[in-house]
Amino acid sequence: MTPYYQYFGGYDLLQSDQPPAASDLVHFRNRIARKGVEKILKHSIELHGQRAREDKLSIDTRFQQKNIRFATDAKLHKKVIDRCITLADENGVRLREFYKRVVKQLIKEQYNVAHPPRARQAAKARRKLRTIACRLFRELGGKLDKQVLQSHSELFSRMQQIIDQQRGDDLQSARAVCEVYQQR
Repeated sequence: MTPYYQYFGGYDLLQSDQPPAASDLVHFRNRIARKGVEKILKHSIELHGQRAREDKLSIDTRFQQKNIRFATDAKLHKKVIDRCITLADENGVRLREFYKRVVKQLIKEQYNVAHPPRARQAAKARRKLRTIACRLFRELGGKLDKQVLQSHSELFSRMQQIIDQQRGDDLQSARAVCEVYQQR
């Protein structure tokens, strides 16, 4: 990008070439396979000698794939639905409906919300997911024993926060909601 970015990225000289595309690196790794990677590592250790055995290791991860997921409302509501179904199965509660096919279709419909023709469809799918999450949450809360509700009180309060969240809620509420999403 810019010379400043390159300097902070560890380059001593200005690089005018474009960096390799991530897909090129993947194809290269696939072509050389595991044995090739081991050969490169062995050669690198031979080149750097004792420095290669140091405790600290500097790794450039700019081209490494990142596993980042954003906690959107639809994903959080799907998480609430899945947790309600799991709790119902664990405690022998029979729900009126599981909505498995409906939820799967609604998740597909809410993808690509930035595309103008699909924005209305995506908003409708998000509202429907929220409705299903509320329905299952209320039904489960009414059918579970008080003892089970008390043992899962923190989980139920987090699910209630997810259901009740509104646009523009404060940051602390958003962090609490994301904790439920992070737990797998």
